[in-house]
Amino acid sequence: MLAFTGRLIVFLSLLTWRILESVVHLTLRLIILSLNSAWKNLSLLMSDFLSGLLHRQTDFSMK
Repeated sequence: MLAFTGRLIVFLSLLTWRILESVVHLTLRLIILSLNSAWKNLSLLMSDFLSGLLHRQTDFSMK
């Protein structure tokens, strides 16, 4: 009976460890994906801003 209880404790602790590991892995993956998305949005915003700035400068030079 004691050996069964010990094995059960080891099994449950390993199961808990695997669940926590999966949760941490998924959380880190979501953080990385959201940062990647934010970086893409920021780079598009910067590109649009620079493009608009360039067009404004060419408009001034043509006048």
